[in-house]
Order: sequence, then structure tokens, then C-alpha cells
Amino acid sequence: MPYSSKSKALAQCQKWRKANREKVNESARRYRAAHAEKLATKSSQRHRERTYGAGAHQHFERQIDAQRGCCGMCGETFVRPPRLDHNHETGQWRGAVCGRCNIALGYYEDQRLTELAGLYLEYWEGQ
Repeated sequence: MPYSSKSKALAQCQKWRKANREKVNESARRYRAAHAEKLATKSSQRHRERTYGAGAHQHFERQIDAQRGCCGMCGETFVRPPRLDHNHETGQWRGAVCGRCNIALGYYEDQRLTELAGLYLEYWEGQ
């Protein structure tokens, strides 16, 4: 081993990286470009597991397959990455929805707001 300890090797490596910042950045750019899809999948998987708990990503992928790549609410084919719908009170996972429906569901869960929206639309239909 060329260094007497791991800490000395790490210090030398950090020194080289600092002195060769552009080489390090270019290498990282090439890697991200070559592995973009893999990195995006891993990132979304980590996010779901961290946010919703163990098994969330697998549940999400199964829901997308079961829904044949379509939103569980409006039925449109996903154009952008789908969202994992879940109950905010219990944390229970439901299905995969598009961004628009995910936002709408947030409002629908507030029953009072849903009723007010219905009254508002009824009022304007009569005008």
C-alpha cells in the first residue's frame, strides 16, 4: 500500500480532486449522460422508499403495470412521471396518478372544499 493509513490516502485523493476539478466534473458529466435512465430510476426509487417506506417503489411499479401505464383517476396515458397517490392520514398507498389528478385529489380530500367547488360550478352554469 503506497500510504501508511487510509486517512493519508483519502487526503491525497481529495487534494488531487481539488487540483483537477475540471477533469473530475467532466468525468461526472460523462457518467451521468451515459447512465441517465439508470440514475433517474434509482433516484425516484430512493425518494419513494424514503418518503413512503419500504416496498413503496415496488407497489408503485406494480400499480403502473396493473393500470397499463395510465392514470388511475382520469385514465390518460402517463406523459410525465406518475405520482404515488396515498392517504395522508393513514399513509396507505393507493395507485399511480398523473400530476394533474394528484393535485385534484389533494383538494378532493377536503370535503368542504369539494362541496364549495360544486356550488361554484353550479352557480356559473346557470349564468
